[in-house]
Amino acid sequence: MPFCPNCGNKVEKGTKFCPECGQELIEKASNPAWIAAMQERIKYARQQNLFPTIFTVMGAIAIIASSVKIILEFETTGALQWNLFWSVIQISGGVVMIAGGIGLWLSDKKIRKLIDRLEKGK
Repeated sequence: MPFCPNCGNKVEKGTKFCPECGQELIEKASNPAWIAAMQERIKYARQQNLFPTIFTVMGAIAIIASSVKIILEFETTGALQWNLFWSVIQISGGVVMIAGGIGLWLSDKKIRKLIDRLEKGK
């Protein structure tokens, strides 16, 4: 059985007003719905923090593999063939992936600062 927060009188569950002092007894949510939704998003965001790293590593692997391919082709044939075009495309893709990964990491860092401020109530 709940008690009135104002006078301490015992009140029946579901009562809207204290019969002793008239205090409103409606339970108010401590967190509005948007705060609860934001907390769920925060939990999800914290779980997704490997994506920028994976993206950057994949770009680095593409660059290294393409560079090795160009070097090996040049050593075996003494000249660069048509495959050089595709290797340059792969290297460019790797550079874009690394830049994208770094961009994601930086934006993630800003989002984490904002989340920390929201959690602290600032």
